[in-house]
Formats: sequence, structure tokens, C-alpha cells
Amino acid sequence: MKNPTGRVRVIKTLSGAAPEWIREAPLGQIFPCYPILGFPDNGESEKSAVTGKPVKYSRCNRPSVSVPQKTFLKILGQKNKKAANWWRSQGFPKQAPNDCFAFGEDEIKIISGVTRQKLEQYVGISETGC
Repeated sequence: MKNPTGRVRVIKTLSGAAPEWIREAPLGQIFPCYPILGFPDNGESEKSAVTGKPVKYSRCNRPSVSVPQKTFLKILGQKNKKAANWWRSQGFPKQAPNDCFAFGEDEIKIISGVTRQKLEQYVGISETGC
């Protein structure tokens, strides 16, 4: 995977199965991410970081950016060590290919270096991850 050259600010409590105080901890912080806002390349459902089970948002995958867990925990720990340590106690950061958190488009504001995935339609099927 390319380097995480994008930057996003968390503007909303993150979704997921983690306790609310954990999901609120990154609010206002800026994190590096990979440069595409889009859907998983393999078409699989997004997985819950906590449970590992597939998650669908409104019957479809949601557009998101991928934030490396290792860097996320380092930055989060500068503001909220307790929250970063909670993630570490849950076994994070994970090894590739499960080493990123997905932040939904509605949870972030793009600061720089992120472009929207181009969607193309073939034989009447939209490539949206649904």
C-alpha cells in the first residue's frame, strides 16, 4: 500500500462497537490516511475493529479513508493516553492486512491529500461496494 499521504480531522464521534468514550477520544484530532476516500478494493464489507464481524451501513459499504492503526495510536496517545492504552489492551495495532481503521466520510473533514474514488458502472452494476 502507498504511504499515508492524506490528512483528515475527526469531526464526529466515530461509529463502531468500542465504548463511546473511546470513539469520542479522537474528536478534533488530525490523522494521516491513505489518499483515497472510497470503498474496499476487494468488495468485502467493512469489519468492526472490535468484533471483527462484517458491518454494513444502510445496506452498503460506506465511503471511508484508511488510517494506519500504529500512527493513530501514537497521535491519540499524545492527547488521551487512556484511550490509546484501551486500544492497545484490545490487541491493536493489528498486523497487515488488518492494520488500519476505517473512518467514514461523515466522520471526517479532509485536510489534504485525499481524493474521492472514481466509480464506474459496468453492465448496469454500480461498483459501490454494495
